[in-house]
Amino acid sequence: MALDDGLIHAESLLQDVPRRFGDYRPGNFDTGFNGPVSASDALVRSLNLPVVQVLEAYGPKRFTGNMRNAGITLTFSA
Repeated sequence: MALDDGLIHAESLLQDVPRRFGDYRPGNFDTGFNGPVSASDALVRSLNLPVVQVLEAYGPKRFTGNMRNAGITLTFSA
């Protein structure tokens, strides 16, 4: 979606750095961080923090709306 809308492209630099959202601290599988990475590298390496950055820019409501329009049911925990 972010690629289709031109928000990012394959070489866009994203930040793989620690972030905190209240008590939630997303991390990567390997528990490390890599600093600036290209969008394509973040995708290949399945890095979570760059995805959070893109989701923030894209807009969570817009994202969930697009998922629902595609027939995907989303459930959220409290």
